[in-house]
Amino acid sequence: MKSTKICPYCKSAFTTEKNSRKYCRKKCAELATKLKPKKKMSHLCQWCGHIFASARKRKFCTKGCQSCYMRELGLVRMAKIKIPVKVTLTQAAQGSKAEGVSYGTFVTAHKLI
Repeated sequence: MKSTKICPYCKSAFTTEKNSRKYCRKKCAELATKLKPKKKMSHLCQWCGHIFASARKRKFCTKGCQSCYMRELGLVRMAKIKIPVKVTLTQAAQGSKAEGVSYGTFVTAHKLI
């Protein structure tokens, strides 16, 4: 059973046998996906412990934190010792469970932001 639909990207009419098809061609679907705003997620900086928002998976909030980490990493590799991470996500989650508060309240109370 063929149905006529309108492509949301280029606004042209097209016929399709699949009811789930939304765009007239693959190129329209790709271009529409690129225009969609990316959802930002919260991340915990592995160097300073700040929580920051980013659309990509990142470990550090700024280039400064990353360079400090890399500088320490160079010293660590030469001395063969571990880098002390100030706060890990797991430690913050366990601390919030131990105190019986939400993660956000725990982070704010202990000034991890």
